[in-house]
Amino acid sequence: MHSPGFHDPLDNEGQEEELRCVLAVIRHGDRTPKQKMKMLVTHRRFLAFYEDRVGQGKKKDLKIKTIKDLEELLAVSKQMIDQPAHSDELEKDQFKGICTLRDVLERWQLCGINRKVQMKPRAWTHDDQNDDAKEEDTDGSLNKKCRVTQLLVIVKWGGDLTHSGIQQAESLGQHFRQIMYPGGDGGLLRLHSTYRHDLKIYTSDEGRVQKTAASFAKGLLELEGDIVPILVSLVLKSKDADSMLDQSGSSAQEMILQVKERLHNILHRGDDCGLLRTNSSSRLVRSVAAALDVVEQPMKKMER
Repeated sequence: MHSPGFHDPLDNEGQEEELRCVLAVIRHGDRTPKQKMKMLVTHRRFLAFYEDRVGQGKKKDLKIKTIKDLEELLAVSKQMIDQPAHSDELEKDQFKGICTLRDVLERWQLCGINRKVQMKPRAWTHDDQNDDAKEEDTDGSLNKKCRVTQLLVIVKWGGDLTHSGIQQAESLGQHFRQIMYPGGDGGLLRLHSTYRHDLKIYTSDEGRVQKTAASFAKGLLELEGDIVPILVSLVLKSKDADSMLDQSGSSAQEMILQVKERLHNILHRGDDCGLLRTNSSSRLVRSVAAALDVVEQPMKKMER
């Protein structure tokens, strides 16, 4: 017996509940190792490539994934390597980095699904505009033209979905159908084929994530053939989808930078590893203790 005024949340007064949707958030499958290279560039050809796409005077990050842009960037890197006039202007580290950029872009058929290049402005110059083009702002001051003078180029490659990762995603799709839609495999497939099952699959722009989503859909709906048509017809990717999948956006960037700075300071300290053995309260494995004695000061070893 319930006291007067008590409302049972499970009592729906004879109304039947209806399942409106089923949501699942899934990580990508097994992948190859990810690799990344960063380099600072100041050469006018890279700066022109950036401003052609972003516009002059804008301080925006540029993400390069389309085939056309990757082809043009590959042509720029080849010209700078092959022409002595350009290569002489480059420092040794920049030249080596541009060679790596060329090799990465030439390694596979050009597409943005297995590699990505980012350009982030790092330095600018503010020049007064020509007398004919000078205009006054609302406060009476003259406009100044902002031009980027240094870019941070980030090249990312690898991280491709392996054959094992594809099988994992497809098996997960089959398992998901059997667990979430019990009562025979025909139920979900019949609903989907009659358009009564509104299936939507959202994914980020990472290639391994897109392939995982397509393989999952293949197993979920018992589809056959290559995953490319499935990727095109069933998998949705857009800015709205990105904001829905990752609502943090740039809000976590400040914390990430703080953590990176702290790790950098820890890894670049000049501590003697031999002291770790002396001051350690736990008993170290013999091979670990011997390695600490050999390494001594890691930073000095790396400078040799």
